[in-house]
Amino acid sequence: VAKASGCRKLNALCENLRETYTVYPQIGIFLVSYMFFFAGVNNVVGLASNFLLSGAGLSGFEVALASAVLLFFSVPGALLVAPFLKRFELKKAYLISITFWVVISATGPFLMIGDFSTKDLLARNNSEYEFFNPNNCTLEQQSEKTVVEKGGGGFFVVLIYAILYGIGIGTAFPISQSIMVLIIPGGKEAGYFGLKTVSAKLLAWAPALCFVSVNEALENRIDLAFLTISPFFVLALVFGIVMDLDKAQQDIKHTLHLRHGVDGGSQLMKEDAIVAGAAPDNTSL
Repeated sequence: VAKASGCRKLNALCENLRETYTVYPQIGIFLVSYMFFFAGVNNVVGLASNFLLSGAGLSGFEVALASAVLLFFSVPGALLVAPFLKRFELKKAYLISITFWVVISATGPFLMIGDFSTKDLLARNNSEYEFFNPNNCTLEQQSEKTVVEKGGGGFFVVLIYAILYGIGIGTAFPISQSIMVLIIPGGKEAGYFGLKTVSAKLLAWAPALCFVSVNEALENRIDLAFLTISPFFVLALVFGIVMDLDKAQQDIKHTLHLRHGVDGGSQLMKEDAIVAGAAPDNTSL
C-alpha cells in the first residue's frame, strides 16, 4: 500500500512537471528562476560564515554575532514586503529582489575580504606545523603560515552586509510565494507547491560545490570562491525577466473556480461576464 501510494505521488509530480512545459509554460519559467534564486539564498548563510572565518579575519564570536544580525533583520525585511508590493507590481518586485541579491553577492566578497599576510612560526609551538606537509614545502616555507587580518572597515562592513543579507532573505520568500499563489492552477495547489519545494532543492548543492572548487583551485582567493554564488542570482534574474505573469494568469483563469475554499475564482468570472455584457450587474442591489 505504501509503495503504491509513493508511486501515485511520484506520477502526480511527473504529471505536474510535464504540465509546466506544455499547459502552463510560464509556471515552468518561474520555477526555473526560483530554482536558481533559492540555490543562492539557501546557501548564502553557510558560505558567508565560511568566508568570514577564512577570508575576512573574523573570530567565531564575531561570525556568530553577524549571523544573529542577519536573522534579526530578516524580520523587518519580511515586513517591508506589503508596502513594497503596494508600490510595485509583483513581477517588478520579484526582479528588484533578485537584482538586490546580484548586487550584494557581487560586491560583498571584495568589500568584506581581509588582508592576507604571513607570520613567523619559528617561536610558536611545534603543533602548529600540522598545517603543513613537509614533503611539499621547504623548511623556510614551513616557518611561515598565511593568516588573515581584518581589512578596510573590518567588522563594521560585515555588519552592514549582514543587515543587507537579512533584508534580502526576509523579502525573497514572501515575494516568491506571492507569485506562486497568483499563478498556481486551481485544484492542484498541493501538487504545485510540492513542485516548488522540489525546485528549491534541486540545485541546493551547486553553490557549495562551486565555492569549494574555486577555493581549492585558487590559493588565497576565497573572495572569488564566495563570488561564485552571484551567477545563480544572475540566471534567476534572466529567467525572471522572460517570465510573463499576465500570460500565466490567463493560462490558469479557467481553473480558478476549483481553488480549495476560495470563492474568488467564481467572483472573478462573474465580474468578467459583467464587463463583457454577458450578465447584469446585481452587486448594487
